[in-house]
Amino acid sequence: MKNVVPIQQQLNYRFIVIPALHYKIIRGETSKLQVCLIGIKHHLRNRVIIHPISGFVLQLKRQKYNTMRNRADTVMRFLNFVLENNLRYKLKTFADLSVKHGTDYLDYLASKGLSIKYTNDEDNNLTKFYYYLAFKDLLNLYTANEFTWIETRKRKYLATFFPDADKPGKKKKIKTLHNIEVDLLPLFLEMAKKIVPRIALGVYFQVMGGLRSSEVCNCTRTGLSISGSYGEFGMTVNLTNAFLRDDLRNRNAASVKKPRIQSIEVFSDYLPRIYRTHLENYLPRDGSDALFSDHKGQALTTRMYSYYFTKLKKAFIRKLELYGDTRLQAYALTLKTMKWGTHIGRGIFSNIMAEVTKDQIQTMLKRGDLNPDSSRVYMEDTAYRKSQTRDNLDAMYKRGKEKLAQFNEENGFE
Repeated sequence: MKNVVPIQQQLNYRFIVIPALHYKIIRGETSKLQVCLIGIKHHLRNRVIIHPISGFVLQLKRQKYNTMRNRADTVMRFLNFVLENNLRYKLKTFADLSVKHGTDYLDYLASKGLSIKYTNDEDNNLTKFYYYLAFKDLLNLYTANEFTWIETRKRKYLATFFPDADKPGKKKKIKTLHNIEVDLLPLFLEMAKKIVPRIALGVYFQVMGGLRSSEVCNCTRTGLSISGSYGEFGMTVNLTNAFLRDDLRNRNAASVKKPRIQSIEVFSDYLPRIYRTHLENYLPRDGSDALFSDHKGQALTTRMYSYYFTKLKKAFIRKLELYGDTRLQAYALTLKTMKWGTHIGRGIFSNIMAEVTKDQIQTMLKRGDLNPDSSRVYMEDTAYRKSQTRDNLDAMYKRGKEKLAQFNEENGFE
């Protein structure tokens, strides 16, 4: 079967990753599974052909979509690297790939200053890719017997096939922020309503329900269970992979990590007000049941959600810088120098639940964790944050609202 993978030397061709849906009919019921394929695209003709090398990626079709996507991305980047450098390599077929080509690719990544974790992940995926080709008898220079397996008590894995590749030095890791001061939470939520009203409800779902951004983007209108008028007594969200955007061709089609029924906590009258406003103003126009939509009326993607959240983050920091007292200005500097994004909503929720429940197992259940260790960091962190201790969420909200009112009065805001 050797020499069956032709190489395209014209740069008009590029390898791309194509998310797709795999349909299965079991006992008359149709189920959908999100998978990844690798294709070749001719940019001038705008034609795409699915490449048979997709079989390497489809080995993971029973695992998480992002795991499959990471493997596909590595193969795409590597094969495009070979194409771009083929005037030097002079390969006629991918069956002539050698250790040198993989080593060159990893050296290139190291020269770009990428993290050691990133290059190690690429090395791991690339080693598996070479092993797949050798096992399928698709490499001229190697057989599967030339690969080394390492076995420990816990697992068996392939040793790198590229031992001479450069690896970047360890960079100083930017500390990740897991929480923001609870007293500033009302200001953060109020700014979400004014700066990014389209995702304000999603921000609330994150900080009061612990949802990930991908889970927010999978929320459907019929997946909500409401108690009281517009959720004044509570709300639950049915988190499943809704596949709201079949047209996606990128990583935006993120999935729900753990399907579950998630409770959204309620304090004051904030949830009913923001939920009612959201229903009145953001109705999807693409025929989907999406709870969150973009300016075109299509189901919101994780990329667009991140875009709106980053806009909120910058505005929030800027307001603390310009109008806050000395303490708030110092805190704004902390927010600027530390790493945080949409996932901080889950961290805020975890800290609040840790303070309210005082119990790690309860915090774990509230978060929807499979592993208690996932919530331990929040239990440990909150022991040193006496200012966050509250008897209940209403007390927290009341204190935060008082500070917000004082903040607005001192700075002439309504």
